Amino acid sequence: MTLLDVLSAPWVLPQAKLDEIRDVYLTHLRGEKIDIRKIEAQIGGPLSNEHPEVEVFNGVAVVSMHGVMAKRANLFTKVSGGVSTEIVGKELRAAANDNSVKAIILDVDSPGGEVDGIKGICRIIREIATVKPIHSFSDGSMTSGAQWVAASCINSWIESPTVYCGSVGVVTTHIDISEQEKRHGVKTTEISAGRLKRAASSYEPLSVDGKESIESVLNAIHKVFIEDISEFRGLDPLLVRHTIADGRLILGKESIQLGLVNGYKSLNQVIRDLADGVKSEPNFKQKEVIEMKNLTIEKLQKENPEVYEQAVKIGVASVAAMDGEKYAEGFETGKAEGVIEGRDNETSRIKAIEESAIAGHDELIAEMKFDGETSADAAAGKILKAEKVKRESISADIESDANQIDVPAADAPEHVETPVEKLPFADQVEAKWKASEKVRDEFRTFGVYKSFCEKKKAIIE
Repeated sequence: MTLLDVLSAPWVLPQAKLDEIRDVYLTHLRGEKIDIRKIEAQIGGPLSNEHPEVEVFNGVAVVSMHGVMAKRANLFTKVSGGVSTEIVGKELRAAANDNSVKAIILDVDSPGGEVDGIKGICRIIREIATVKPIHSFSDGSMTSGAQWVAASCINSWIESPTVYCGSVGVVTTHIDISEQEKRHGVKTTEISAGRLKRAASSYEPLSVDGKESIESVLNAIHKVFIEDISEFRGLDPLLVRHTIADGRLILGKESIQLGLVNGYKSLNQVIRDLADGVKSEPNFKQKEVIEMKNLTIEKLQKENPEVYEQAVKIGVASVAAMDGEKYAEGFETGKAEGVIEGRDNETSRIKAIEESAIAGHDELIAEMKFDGETSADAAAGKILKAEKVKRESISADIESDANQIDVPAADAPEHVETPVEKLPFADQVEAKWKASEKVRDEFRTFGVYKSFCEKKKAIIE
């Protein structure tokens, strides 16, 4: 595993501790030598990656898990006093196979660590629990990845209300070293197959796809974390998700109330109880689950309305959380489809208005085209109405100005050799006047009709 792999791997520990580890690695990455003596002076003691030996008291083996957790011992196990889950797993198996050992205590003082290796040690603990009692204990910190491992034991104890628990979350970092490369005149070009293979490359700023791919991995790990805590501690996964798994640190008293640990005991007390064969009651949350098997919704609502209301709220929140992602995805899809459909509909509307246009009404047509609401049918009606008003106005003007021309009726010639359309314009107007009752009804006098045709330079029917 490279330094960049370590920095970008998923971690289950508080952000502050990850920042400390990150600073050590970035110092190394910059080519600077890590001053071990300076670090030792700051902490007031020598750095060591020596793992405490397993101690046995009255047949009870105490296996230590102190410091930041990593699958194997490496740089930060020395700098931060870390612990290898691989080594702890071997020690637990050895204690389980030792006939002189009748019970095991996992003594925890850890903020968590790398995700890699945690499921393995949890599996070992669950296997041991089928043949020997194995309890976890902490008098300092039992958070994040350490909480994950401790919860897999049969029972979990803390010494006092000031012990840190919880931090059920997953975190990682993305390191962009492209600017550092520029300063050294280096340019790294990665070649890969698969769209997301190097979406979160360290040789360029984090892309949207890169961020989403990282988040998908963290969410998947978080889901497994929640499922294990729920199973190991006998808790409802829904309650864990909404009351514990938000990544916050939880102090001793609340961790007992939430069911993360069984209660307060000193290490000596846990040793004595296991040595004497004292059987622990199931943690109180597990006990409640057993007692509530016959509980009905009606009984809960009647006997404890406050808990009922809280359960309803949690249920609503859970449905919203589960549907939120689908809703967001559906919303974006619908939005995109709506934009396309709206664009096409608007284009068709404008085109239809243009097709129904009549010359001389440009201002009205422009107004309707860009008001975003007038339909093609409504536009056609408005244009025809405007045209009628315009014609009536022209007719009125002509009638008031034109001389009244009385044309005496004449007998139609028995034979017309020349077709009407080949007659002079004035004769065509007169012929149309005589032939069309509709024209005579509309224009009332020949003079008005003749003047109107002359202005339009066309025979108006």
